[in-house]
Amino acid sequence: MTEEEYTNQLLKFNQTKEAIEKKKQKIKCWLAYRQKKVPDLGKVKDSLPDTNDPAIIMLAWLTGTSISKPRLPIAYNMWGHVNKQKINDTYTNTHIYKPLPKNLQTGGYHFYL
Repeated sequence: MTEEEYTNQLLKFNQTKEAIEKKKQKIKCWLAYRQKKVPDLGKVKDSLPDTNDPAIIMLAWLTGTSISKPRLPIAYNMWGHVNKQKINDTYTNTHIYKPLPKNLQTGGYHFYL
C-alpha cells in the first residue's frame, strides 16, 4: 500500500468515525428527550403507556415487558369452545329455544322508528 493510498484510507476511516460519533450523540440526545417524555410506570400504576408510540413499543420489545395488562380468559369461554355440540344439544333438548312468530320476525333488518 502506497503512502497516498494509506492517507486516503485513513481519511475515510476518520470521516466514518466522526459520522458514527455524531450519530451516537444524536441518539443520546434523543434518548434523553424521550426519557423526559415517557412517564415513570412505577409511579403511575393505573395508566398504561401509549401503545401507538413506536418508541414505547420498541422499548417494551427490547426489555421484554408488556405494554398492556395481562388478560385471563374466562373459564366458560374456554370450556364452551371445546363443548359446542354439548351446549347446542342441551339448549335444543330443554325446549328453551322457541322460534318467534312470523309477525315478530324482522328478517334480518332492524328498523328503529
